[in-house]
Amino acid sequence: MQQTAINRRKKAFDKYRHTNSYQPSEKEVQAFYRSREWLSVRRKVINRDHGFDQVELVDFGRLIDGNTVHHIVPLREAWEGRADVDNLEVVSPANHNREHIEKGNKQLNGKRKRIEELKVVTEVVSNDKTEEL
Repeated sequence: MQQTAINRRKKAFDKYRHTNSYQPSEKEVQAFYRSREWLSVRRKVINRDHGFDQVELVDFGRLIDGNTVHHIVPLREAWEGRADVDNLEVVSPANHNREHIEKGNKQLNGKRKRIEELKVVTEVVSNDKTEEL
């Protein structure tokens, strides 16, 4: 279960790290969070993750309940991934607040650094050819 959550995060970062083509307005964001589409995908993600906080699982190997569905790559950075179950995970309210610097988390720098490390693409140059690992 822990490895699945880690793989999901890597997949989301790989899929959405180069996207930032559309900047939704705050009105659009709030409308999305009230939409049937969001309520449906939210329910699917909670069922998929069995209601367990995925941050707690990945970072500490612990199973605790979660009831917030969190965008791995933030909604405002990857609007096209807003309803993609591979870009969503269940977290507890406490871990959700830790994930968001805009929610007043002053200690997020270390965690953001780890998230950025997942985004980094490692390249190897061999035989005059660059290959992505």
